[in-house]
Amino acid sequence: MKEDQRVRLSRQLLRSALIVLLKEKNINKISVREICDAAEINRTTFYKHYGNPYDLLEDIENSLLEELSSKICPGSKNCMAQILKIIDQKTEVYRLLANNNVDPLFPQKLLNLPAVRESLSNITAQRESGDYGGYVYEFLTWGGYSVIRRWLNKEKRESPEEMAEYIQRLFGHIENM
Repeated sequence: MKEDQRVRLSRQLLRSALIVLLKEKNINKISVREICDAAEINRTTFYKHYGNPYDLLEDIENSLLEELSSKICPGSKNCMAQILKIIDQKTEVYRLLANNNVDPLFPQKLLNLPAVRESLSNITAQRESGDYGGYVYEFLTWGGYSVIRRWLNKEKRESPEEMAEYIQRLFGHIENM
């Protein structure tokens, strides 16, 4: 049990160190040595868990995406508020990932989560089908993502519940067009 706790602690220290470094520079400019120095961990320990900084970044992303997936309730009336609450709790990391300066594929990974796709499909299925329905889905998906990214980047921002209400109102305006 102690070893599991040490492993979790080591991974958490490495994740935190990478997040701090990503605020200063791009992932392709960050070395394993820098991560280990920031985390105050031996390089051997790093290599027990990860092959390179990109593997560590992927671990961070997968952890965030798994947490979101496990807590999203497609079809729930307050699903968007649940998603935004989770994102709000880890604003710093989501802000880094959402701004595409870390992993440009992160938005696609997020939007392709089965629970997210199901929630968005429920909204768009009521509108249109076929190719046009696909366009509507893309428009709502990426438009919603852009709105959330803007919200994340604000210093004084609305609560997750207020933002969820704004997004639902936006979808409602589109539905009435």
